[in-house]
Amino acid sequence: MKISIYVYACRKCELDEISTPIVTANMPVSVFPKSIASPSIMAYIMTQKYIVYFRITLRLLLNPHPST
Repeated sequence: MKISIYVYACRKCELDEISTPIVTANMPVSVFPKSIASPSIMAYIMTQKYIVYFRITLRLLLNPHPST
């Protein structure tokens, strides 16, 4: 994943030798602070955990005493 942060400056102000205001865009907000997890990977992990739990629960409900 590549995050691009854009930096903007007024070229007209630079050509006119006026102080050039530089504006930097904000970083995207992370899912968890100080984490590199993206929203898409967190959605995938949470979905997979739900699906696995649902499959195991359904298997136990349909066959509570599996033969060994």
